[in-house]
This record gives sequence, structure tokens and C-alpha cells, in this order.
Amino acid sequence: MKKIHIEEIYHCTPETFWEKLWDEDLRRERETKGCGALSFNVIESKWEGNTYHQVIVLEEAVDAPLPVRKIFGETSKIEETSKWVKGSDTVHLSYRPSIMGNKVTMDGALTCTSADGDHCRIVMDVEITASIFVVGGIIEGIIAKALPKRQAKDAAYFNTNQAG
Repeated sequence: MKKIHIEEIYHCTPETFWEKLWDEDLRRERETKGCGALSFNVIESKWEGNTYHQVIVLEEAVDAPLPVRKIFGETSKIEETSKWVKGSDTVHLSYRPSIMGNKVTMDGALTCTSADGDHCRIVMDVEITASIFVVGGIIEGIIAKALPKRQAKDAAYFNTNQAG
């Protein structure tokens, strides 16, 4: 298991960040144009009292050595499940790839707090587990390197195109 900690500054208030995170069209734009996802689809989006549940599926190119691509393919669909209580500063996230989703898990939280001026600090803490004989540690390492790069791309795109 690998644990990663990512921090980025977004050029908006926390309230604006949450609004834009749950806006399906803006999120699709960030995922496809900003982060390079091949596709982004919202599967479920609902309120249960003050709790918002969302399930999305992203398809991305697999940026990994050939042995890993042989396992997962050239592209991978990843299901993201999120749960957020309105007014809280944290969304709980769970990621599962469509291939070997019972062996590869990424679970964590994204926290949004005020930063200097009209900015907010986004902190992601994620635990990555790949229970695959021989290549599990390699896969965990690849994901641990990819997630911070992806979050940096998201912040850069957001700050350039959606901030405010």
C-alpha cells in the first residue's frame, strides 16, 4: 500500500470550488481538456438529505510500462465514487479501474479550505493498494506518480479557464 498527499492552490473561494466540482459540464471540460481524459460520463448524481452522491466513469490512456499495459490495456476506465455532505470541507473518494477493480483500489479524501485572498487549498490524501502478484508494487508506484501530475494539470486548467 502507498499513501500519497497532494496539495494545490485553486484561484477561487471554497464555495466556488464546490459549485464547479459538481457542475457536470465544467467537470467534463476539466477532465477532458485539462487532464486529458478520453471520456467522462456521470453515471449517478443524487442528493440524499444533505449528502451528495456521485459516480463517474473516466477513460484514460494508460501511461505505464508495457507489462502493466498488457494487464490493463492501452486505455483504462476508472469509476470514481464520491460522497460529500453539504457545507463540509471534505469529499470522500473511491476509485476502481474496470479491469482488476477487485485488486486495485484508491481510497481517500479531498479537502478544500480557504487560502490567501480568494483562493482555496485543495488537499488530497489517497491510499493506493494493488494486490497483484509480482507487479502490485510497480502499479502502486505508477499510480502514486500519476495522481499528483493529474491534480497539477487540473489545478492549472481550472486556474486558467474556470477560476473566479
